[in-house]
Amino acid sequence: MRRRLVVPVVLLLLSVGCSNKEQAADSAAAGADVAASRGAAMQAAADAEGVAAPAAPAAVAEATAAAAVAAAKSNTTGPGVDPDAMGSAAMTQNVGTRRFIRTAQVDAQVRDVQRAVIRITDLAAAQGGFVTRDDVTTSIDRVETRPLGNERLVELSTYTMRGDLQVRVPSDRAQMFLRSVAGELEFLDRRHYEALDARFELLRRELTRRRHDQAQAAMGDAAAQNGKIADKADAIERRADQQTARDEAIVEQRTYEDRVEFATLEFNLRQAQLVRRAERPDVDAILRHERPNLLARLSTAIADGGRGLLDLLVTLVAVWPLWLSLAIVVAAVRAWKRRSRHA
Repeated sequence: MRRRLVVPVVLLLLSVGCSNKEQAADSAAAGADVAASRGAAMQAAADAEGVAAPAAPAAVAEATAAAAVAAAKSNTTGPGVDPDAMGSAAMTQNVGTRRFIRTAQVDAQVRDVQRAVIRITDLAAAQGGFVTRDDVTTSIDRVETRPLGNERLVELSTYTMRGDLQVRVPSDRAQMFLRSVAGELEFLDRRHYEALDARFELLRRELTRRRHDQAQAAMGDAAAQNGKIADKADAIERRADQQTARDEAIVEQRTYEDRVEFATLEFNLRQAQLVRRAERPDVDAILRHERPNLLARLSTAIADGGRGLLDLLVTLVAVWPLWLSLAIVVAAVRAWKRRSRHA
């Protein structure tokens, strides 16, 4: 029974294997035919154009390399800041009757701090602005000295220069000014723009000024009325105080309006660390060279010893009370010993 079942199974497996081999052979033959046809077509095209067949893969490789180089360049950023990176809606937005106090803080690296400060100052003046703070500092980071010979040494110091600049430009030209400044920057570390809505604060200050005006007018009427001299003097004094308060309110209002009309822009600039080389006299070498010879040193030593001996003698003489006290004590001790022996 088992033999009857095994024989059909074996025959089935053999038939399946043969069919798979035939299909593989047919596939290989078809692939070879396709490859041959493609090769023939490429060769025919090459013959028709008069160009060797291997030139096509070389052109493709060159095109691929050029595309890779272009992609690498597009992903690489060099020195300089894009003017669009300095733009912001906070510097340009106009919303109905709202008025904004615009401020900006820019931290950036520049090639030369002093040149950048001068250029930014000129650009601000070109936009109708002005400078309110200009501070340039240099900090020494490290100093190293090396001898050069001939009583000279070289001093190498690394330093960093920084600039702190504040300018004010008309608010409607702040965006244009910031875009023009981008050309002076090498790398943008940070920028912070802010537009503070000042409509209600301006209204509050205007109402305060009106109240002071009304109070001053009332004080003027009170001072003009007939009455006691003391009352009139008091009214006049209160009117003067009210006038002072009114003037302060006007100044505060004008100051706030000025902040609205002119944007305040701050720049914190730095440049890459630089090295300064300078030659200095080697003082230690000069002192060693100018040191006296042996005879002069011996003569100086003898003179110093003699002066020291004289100083010692003078000191001993100066403490003569001590020696006198010691002599009296010694004499007293000896006298006491003599009496003790006789006794």
